[in-house]
Amino acid sequence: MKQGELITIGDIVYKYDSCYDRLEENEDENTEPAIACPKCFNIEFTIAYGVYECIAVCRCGHRMTIYDG
Repeated sequence: MKQGELITIGDIVYKYDSCYDRLEENEDENTEPAIACPKCFNIEFTIAYGVYECIAVCRCGHRMTIYDG
């Protein structure tokens, strides 16, 4: 995928963010879920925690940072 590429999953349009390697809800939308896996397009995750970060872990094994700071 390329930075900014748009993907529609269900009714929600997501934009690829290469920095975090995840699909993010398009800025013009206000729907849930706000992220999706760019590998398998899954929208359900478990949450893991690291030092100063919160990570979404997809069933396919892909890990995406939700928050770092």
